[in-house]
Amino acid sequence: MNRQQLNRENCTILYDASLISTPEGKIFAPAYWQSQGALQTVSKGRGAAWFIEQEGDCWVLRHYRRGGLVARFNRDIYLGWRAGATRSLAEWDLLC
Repeated sequence: MNRQQLNRENCTILYDASLISTPEGKIFAPAYWQSQGALQTVSKGRGAAWFIEQEGDCWVLRHYRRGGLVARFNRDIYLGWRAGATRSLAEWDLLC
């Protein structure tokens, strides 16, 4: 695993550089994968996830959203937080 972190326009993206070079914005749009015929299934709910089959691998695309009381005012912005202190990045590290 070659964990890379890309910080761009108030966003943090973690990715495995051994699987993908620097990520482009289009790969984070479910419509892009649907147009490529790679979108397999969609999981609904607060944390919707899209399952993508790409070159024999199965990927999951998920937009992490805030939960709890804060979510009523702010759905996905983590102002003043270090990227590594967010749940989504902590889950990545745990799964790796």
